[in-house]
Amino acid sequence: MPTYTWKIQYSENYSDQFQQKGSIDKDKAVEEFQLFPWDKEIDDYKRRNDNPTIPKIVFDSDDKRQLIISSISNKGYEVEYTNLTSKKYSDFYLSSDFEKKNYAPEEIIEFFFDNEIEQYLKLKDIPSPETAKASEYKEKKTAKNVEFDFNPKHLKTFSWGSFMWLGISIGLFVIDKIKGDSLPIFVHIVLAFTWVPAIILHLTYYLKNHSAKVIIDTRNHDLTYIKGSKEIKFNRDDIFRCQVTSTKTSKATWDNYTYVWFILNDRTYVSITCFIADPYEIVETLNCKYEEAERSIPFLPI
Repeated sequence: MPTYTWKIQYSENYSDQFQQKGSIDKDKAVEEFQLFPWDKEIDDYKRRNDNPTIPKIVFDSDDKRQLIISSISNKGYEVEYTNLTSKKYSDFYLSSDFEKKNYAPEEIIEFFFDNEIEQYLKLKDIPSPETAKASEYKEKKTAKNVEFDFNPKHLKTFSWGSFMWLGISIGLFVIDKIKGDSLPIFVHIVLAFTWVPAIILHLTYYLKNHSAKVIIDTRNHDLTYIKGSKEIKFNRDDIFRCQVTSTKTSKATWDNYTYVWFILNDRTYVSITCFIADPYEIVETLNCKYEEAERSIPFLPI
């Protein structure tokens, strides 16, 4: 007879963080599913703005079978069953609408513990991990240290649109001076606004992270920021707040400028711009909680 263990995740947990609960049997599994604070966790998931984790309960057997039940809506549950021995899996949705013909979650749990669940499911082959994309993902996740170096892509970030409006603005100014016909001042101001913010952003982003380096320990979830003789190292648990900031509209000439801003519990501030790496790549590699913000002009925090 196989033995079973279980674990849970709340919305506040990191995506790789589980609360291990130990051994469990069929009757206790049904009871724990019913006692799981689904309403509270679903509500927390919807309210949080820091990439919350989907609340779930996970049952594992020592014969390499797993049952995951999760939900982000009171209307039903997402279920995933995996058999690593036969390399088969099934994922499906269970509606809470009693008028719809499907099994109740409690029945699925009982089928799993009785090792009868596969006869009720349509099984599929587990996708091969040998594809290039999967291999790249696996390599990224298993590497202990991931390093990001200062590497500004000036032309790509500043954008040709900024160059174009800068040229138009200078051209009209020169024509004004040569012909002596003065355009209204607000015309020059409007034209300047199409490229001045991009120049300010480019200079401040460049100076902020010039020659800087970021090293992320993916196993211990540590981030080290190095710039010259200055070094700041922190763990994801040391983060009071993390925010990824980007431009509100994709039509702006400065829409390529983004940054991630870490505020630590000791009120240390660390800003990492797109001149080092895509901010989403930083937070996903660190696997931390983060908020998303959009600004009309994503100036760096003071």
